[in-house]
Amino acid sequence: MADKVQALLEYIRYQQRAQTKYYLHSPFVYQFYLNVLEGQQQFPEIEQLRAALLQNKTAITLEDLGAKKGSYIRTIADIVSKAAISAKYGQVLSRLATYLDAKNILELGTSLGIGTAYLALSVPHSSVISIESSPSIADTARTNLNTLGIQNATVLTGNFDAVLPEILPPHSKFDLIYIDGNHRYEPTLRYYHLLKNNITENGCIVLDDIYWSKEMTKAWQEIKQDTNNTLTLDIYRMGFVFFGKEKLAKEDFVLRY
Repeated sequence: MADKVQALLEYIRYQQRAQTKYYLHSPFVYQFYLNVLEGQQQFPEIEQLRAALLQNKTAITLEDLGAKKGSYIRTIADIVSKAAISAKYGQVLSRLATYLDAKNILELGTSLGIGTAYLALSVPHSSVISIESSPSIADTARTNLNTLGIQNATVLTGNFDAVLPEILPPHSKFDLIYIDGNHRYEPTLRYYHLLKNNITENGCIVLDDIYWSKEMTKAWQEIKQDTNNTLTLDIYRMGFVFFGKEKLAKEDFVLRY
């Protein structure tokens, strides 16, 4: 209940502070608003898959190593309805990937692969690596991606802390990193500080559910203050972090979406 009250208060603050494109003085943020928040890029095949999954009553075991911790038996329909990214925000991810022309994409938290599909289909020549801690969820995600004919996405299974060192040698750089797993304060900050060293100059780290709990909100506030990034954008559900020091000034924007 406390987290729900906190989220409501944060949403009220967000509504009070959020700006539309008509009040943006930054050319970069204005273009972001036009191309990422207002752009048009839809994938009906993903939403057709979602509709089918919402009817799937198959029970699988979900192993949560994040905020909730433990094993749970859930139907695929239940997981999709409660955990899968919505079409609205899936399209934000796809438009962002297109806007950045993101050739190398990393996702922490595959779930059933809906978000992964939006990322992979948006830039067909890209390479998407997604990490999912729950083996049964990862297997289902692979099946879903195969159903959509997606060949440029790889789902790795394991704890983020165990898998990341295997794919992050010093020379690895990603154009887009989407963090949507282990929604706790310490892991969120740890993944951010690790991955900021593996983002390209014009790349972006996206954090999901930045107001999901007090821990996530605290982590987001500290990330905004990090002097290594140059620009943060807040659309309430997601936070975007940019690092282009040559093109951007250190600013924080709250955008209405």
